[in-house]
Amino acid sequence: MLQINDVYLDQDQYFRILSILPEHIVWIEINNIKNFPTVISKNELFQAIESFETFRVDDPFQDIVLMQPLEGSITQIKRDENYNLIKPIIDHEQFYIPHVRSSLINEIIKNQKSTKQTLYRLLK
Repeated sequence: MLQINDVYLDQDQYFRILSILPEHIVWIEINNIKNFPTVISKNELFQAIESFETFRVDDPFQDIVLMQPLEGSITQIKRDENYNLIKPIIDHEQFYIPHVRSSLINEIIKNQKSTKQTLYRLLK
């Protein structure tokens, strides 16, 4: 069973599942910060898993996921501010479509006075 945040190794590249659609999976290569989400059909992924070309692996960033900053610390405040800044993008059901993502980013830039570079860095 596929789950959001599962990590798969495919052709020596690690991919994280970001969204599960009816017929597709949205995932992103996690070791290359220049990559954007891509869409793969569930059938294609299942075939790659069945042929042992792709397989689920432990999350190489699991230690970061488990870290909890102290309540009220600068680290926690900054983390929450950054999350709230990108929340409209990651909550949008079509975040993986470039023109939709770009439109959402431009709206945040206009309203929040952030930069495109900052938003893309936070998203990745």
